[in-house]
Amino acid sequence: MQENEDFVLERQSIDLSGLSLKGRILDVGGGGEGMIGRLFPQSVISIDNRYDELEEAPCDTIKIVMDACDMKFLDGTFDTACCFYTLMYIRKDKWKQLFAELYRVLRPGANLLVWDTIIPAKPVDGEKFLLVPTSVQLSPEHILKPCYGVVWEGRQATAQDYLETATDQGFSVNELKEYGMGFHISFTKLAPS
Repeated sequence: MQENEDFVLERQSIDLSGLSLKGRILDVGGGGEGMIGRLFPQSVISIDNRYDELEEAPCDTIKIVMDACDMKFLDGTFDTACCFYTLMYIRKDKWKQLFAELYRVLRPGANLLVWDTIIPAKPVDGEKFLLVPTSVQLSPEHILKPCYGVVWEGRQATAQDYLETATDQGFSVNELKEYGMGFHISFTKLAPS
């Protein structure tokens, strides 16, 4: 039996048109479509571990090739960090390190915003790639329809998995919104007591 190449999730709709962010913003995985950079080009520093992804991003942000699990920024540099369909590309064995770095580079009281997808367990003889089509509303008249995709093997994850890892690193959860197989989580870095 030949293995199918792709498994496509149902389209996920994300509305960013009312998103309001202030201060210095870190966009982790900000290459490719660069959604956060499109909205806040003068305030965003986009990092991605792939040069070609940063080159492809159409936004006018500061772009730096950097591993999110080993950031070169000083402690407390950012007022907000965003991960827009980025976590699905990072293997579970790197999550603790990623969230520790995010915690470190955010100032006390800063927010971490995550948009991503639930990745179901891969069937034994199932597809090799998981594709996530999205509709992203940037403004009332501007909707983009990117499709994110990863090699499925070893990527199973739920929103609860991310919640647990982030809170273990010191973040508190403000809000969790689920939409089909997608989710949005808002975290805060608590000030030290």
